[in-house]
Parts: sequence; structure tokens; C-alpha cells
Amino acid sequence: MKYCIYGMMLLLPAVLSEGARSAVQEDSVRTYQAQEMVVTATRSPILQNDSPSPVNVFTSEDIQRSNGNSVLDVLHSSEAVFMKDYGPLASLKTVSFRGMASEHILVLYDGTRLNNFQNGQVDFSLLPMSFVDRIEVVRGGYSALYGADALGGIINLISSRPSETLKLHADAAIGSFDYQRYSLDARGRVQGVGVVFGVMHDQAAGNYPYIFHRPGLADTVQKRNGADFTRIQLYLNSDYSFDDQSAMTLSLQRVKSNQGAPGSLTYISHLRQDDDAVTTVMTLRDNHLDGLSFSMNMGLTYDLQNYYSQTKTTLETFNPQLQWIAAAWDRFIVGGEFVEGRLEGMLPDAVIRRIQRSVYVSNEMFFQREAESLDRMSFYQSIRSDALSEGQHAVSPKVGINVRVLRAWDSRVRASYGKNFRMPTFNDLYDVWLGNPALKPEHSTCFDAGILTSLDRSGQHAVHITYFDITTRDRILPNAFYYPVNVAQAQSRGMEARYELKLPDDEVNAFADMTFNAASKNSTDSTNGKQLLYIPKAACSFGVTTRVMGLSLSITEMYTSQRYILEDESKWLPEYWLTDLNLSTVVNFKPVRMNLRIDVSNVFDADYQVLPGYPMPGRTFRFTAGVDY
Repeated sequence: MKYCIYGMMLLLPAVLSEGARSAVQEDSVRTYQAQEMVVTATRSPILQNDSPSPVNVFTSEDIQRSNGNSVLDVLHSSEAVFMKDYGPLASLKTVSFRGMASEHILVLYDGTRLNNFQNGQVDFSLLPMSFVDRIEVVRGGYSALYGADALGGIINLISSRPSETLKLHADAAIGSFDYQRYSLDARGRVQGVGVVFGVMHDQAAGNYPYIFHRPGLADTVQKRNGADFTRIQLYLNSDYSFDDQSAMTLSLQRVKSNQGAPGSLTYISHLRQDDDAVTTVMTLRDNHLDGLSFSMNMGLTYDLQNYYSQTKTTLETFNPQLQWIAAAWDRFIVGGEFVEGRLEGMLPDAVIRRIQRSVYVSNEMFFQREAESLDRMSFYQSIRSDALSEGQHAVSPKVGINVRVLRAWDSRVRASYGKNFRMPTFNDLYDVWLGNPALKPEHSTCFDAGILTSLDRSGQHAVHITYFDITTRDRILPNAFYYPVNVAQAQSRGMEARYELKLPDDEVNAFADMTFNAASKNSTDSTNGKQLLYIPKAACSFGVTTRVMGLSLSITEMYTSQRYILEDESKWLPEYWLTDLNLSTVVNFKPVRMNLRIDVSNVFDADYQVLPGYPMPGRTFRFTAGVDY
């Protein structure tokens, strides 16, 4: 961990050197102009620095700078995000943070939930980055606004929107382990109707080498067989404005994949898996009434999977919402949500259904005065009631505060406290071999508090430090026989810190972050107070992107500490460091522009496993050539 701290120390002096000498001369409006507007933290647009909880925003430029091809690759540079990766390029990939499980992270697509009721997870290998233009990551419990499953935080994927003029993009990529990708994207506007259409196809043999470790025997190099895949993605986004005050947007994407499922090194599998996932989101907005704005969000997700057997899951959502601006400093949000999930194929001749009916109310108050300190305060309070078809009912309140204590540095203190819940998934309850119908819902209380400062002087600087504490009652964890049971109480607490630097004209972008996390359960046996399985106690990352003589170079370094794989902490997976880099350039042949790029992941060929028995690929290369018109 000392290298993580060194990395932070190397970047922090840039803030201090410009600090008190010039900060007072800066008008706070300049800082605001540099900030992003975010919607996920409050269900309404607010400045990123006004949020009561930490928010990471990944813009289209950030996405383009990332190695890889999926949304998961973008999230590598978000602090506190831990990726569970089963190795092969198209294998199951999930995320979690703050010591929670992937089932505790609510994933949204244009504000509509993607987590189904079968397993509560989202497989990020089925989410190529090509259809996403922006990502917002909000940490902390948010059941008061979004209902079940948002115990640890939210990831909101915001789709690409049409351009005002016709734009075409095509690219092709080749890489290690026979990787190939071809994509085409067209966008524009015809008679007021905006359209984005894209198609992407990629495939790979996936037979990467790995080191096979056997206690007492010499290590051998073997190949990961049965890890091939082929995948195709189609996406269509559209918008239309009826007038200046009302509009409609539509987002549609479909991903079909066929892949090997080689299993772990202990239990080798020769099975294959087919996925066919469709997501549709339609949003209507109207602002005709003064001070009132209305929105209607409707979503449908469908997933057909063939693995051991065929299962089909569907999720329908319906979310009307009204926003009332009572005063320039006071805003109310009232909404309702209807969610119905169905699962076919798990139980013979039976359809498992769950219906969730919800209503929520939220209030935001902003106060500002002309002063050098304590000049801006934001207060947030929300409450939501969820009724489920199984007879369960939950009421989830949340309060938050954000106070600017020093205007010159835009220095803030912020805190939030809330209650959250999660229902057991269909797999938890009804799986033929490992289901436990007696499971109870999880309930948690979450608290976080922190400081942040941002300065727009000779570049944009931002620092934030946050303490968090999540206590979960009846948390669902597997016992020694992988059977899900309720644990009386589990607790996750820790610290997050991040520094960001952006120089003018994007000449240099840099970041450094670190996370410390203690996640344990309170029990009467010997595992009391032990770190939960597979959750690292510490992680950090830092990276730099620079532009020199028409070339763009990005380097990212990531560290993950050891993870225990036995509850008595007698066995663990070792820590690992990963280095990724990419080099790109643009050549203009007006009106055509050519993009050339090379990606190198795991530069130093680290031998590591994220989960036991699932070796990860070593050094991989990828070369991409693209054309824009």
C-alpha cells in the first residue's frame, strides 16, 4: 500500500502550490462552470460538488481513453470499485464497492434498472462501451430514491445521443488470442428526429496462457481452453422534441453472445452459454406548466440464457415523476414506480413473479449568500415506500447535507444517512440445489461523511476524502456448503480518497485514489470480526493522460490487496498490481479523420486471480483503426 500513498503524494502538491496565493482571486462561478451536472444522486440535475455523497462522472472523453471494450473497463479508474472477474474475455464480470456484494449495486440504463430479480446482478461483459456516452457512479445507500438493491450505490449508464449533423464512424480492431472487432456508428438528425444507430461484432479464441500452480510440484504453463466467444451488439437511440417544452427519447440495445464456459481449474467445464439480452427505455418529458416538470420513464429488459438449461427473465418498469420548483431555493420531487419481474425455466412448468409498487417524495433546499465562508448550503431529504407481492413492505428514509465552508477553494463538508433494503433473489429462494425459501430481506443503515475541495486555477484540481459505515441486518451470505443464510449483522466501514487534475486544453489529465475497507460479520462463532470473503481491505489506482505532438498517451496503475478465501483467514489470494496503457493519434484528411490506437493491458504480464481457480489473462495487445466522417 505504500506505493499507493506515494502516488497520491506525487500529485497532491499541484493543489497546494496554487492554493492560498491565488484562490481568493478566483470567482466561484468559474469553478461551477468546470463542474459536471449529475442527476443520479437526487433524481434531478444538481452540480456534482453539491451532492451529499461522492459521485464519479465518466464523460465520453473518459470512456474513449479507457482500455478494453466494455463498461467494466471504464470503471477501473473509479475509486472503491472492485471487479469480480472470472477470467475469459466474455466471462461473468460484476462490480461491487464499499464492502458490499454485486447484488447491492443498482445498475441503471438511462435511469431504468437493469438488475433482474433472478440473481440481482448485472453482467458487465454484456455491456459494450460503444452505446454509452456517460457514466455516473454514486456511492452510498439510495433505497430512499430507487428502492430495493441500492445498498452500496448506483451506476447509471447514459446512452449516446444524436448529433445535429450527420456523423459516421467505423473501426476495426485486432488483438491477442485472435481477438477481432468491427463496428459502425451513424448519427444525425432528419426533420427534427435524432437518430443514433450502431452495430458491433467481436470474437476471440480466448485461449490465453496461464501459470498452473500446484503445491509441491513445479509450475507449468497451460492454455485456457474453451474460453472462445462471439458477440454482436445492435443499438438504436432516438429523440424528438414536440416543442421547446416537451420531448421524447428512446434507447434500444440488443446483445447476443455465444461463449465457452470453461469453469474453474478445479471443476473444468465443457459447457457453452448463449445470451440474448434486450433493453428498451422510453422517456417522455413535459415542462409546459410554470414551475412544474413531468417525466414518464418506461423500461423493458429481456434476457434469454441457455446454460445448464434455458431460462428467460423479463423486467418491466413504469416510473412517472413530477418535479415542482416551489422557489428558487426549494424543489420537490414526487414519483411512483411499478416494477414486475418474471422468471421462466427455473421451476418446471412454473413462472416466478415479483411485483414492486413504490411511491417516493424528495425535497432539496439550497441557500446562498455573498460571503467568503459558509456561503452555500444544500439540504436533501427523501423517503420511499415499497410494497412487494410477497407481502413484504419497506420504508426507506434518507437525509443529506452539503455545506461550502470556504468559497475561494470551493471547500465543502458533506454527509448523508439513510436506511435501505434488498429482497432475496429468485436464485436465493428457489434454486433447486441451493435455494433457501426461509430467507428474510436485508435491511441496512448507511452513513458517510467527508470533505472535498475543487480549484480552477492553472488547471482544475479536485480532492475528496470520505468515511463510510454500512451496517446490514440479516445480510445474506453463503455458509460453508454454499447455502445462502441470513447473518444477524454485517458491517462495512472504511475511507475513500481521490485527487484529480485537469490542465487547460486537456494537455494533462491525472488522478490518484485509494480505498481502505473493513467488511466483517458479527457472529457467535470463530468467524466473528473476520474480513468477508473475496473483499479486499485496500485498493488504489493512479493514472495520467497527456497529449504531445499529436499523440495521446494514457497510463493507469491499479493495486488490489489480498482477498481471503476461507472464513478463518487461513488462506487468501495474493495482492496484485496491473498496468494498462494506450497510445493514439488522429490524422485529418478533411472531411475524413482517421484514428489509430494501440492498447496494452497488464503491461508487466502479472500472474493473478481475482477469484480462486480462475486465472486471468496476461499481457494483451489490441490495435484499432477507425474512420470518422
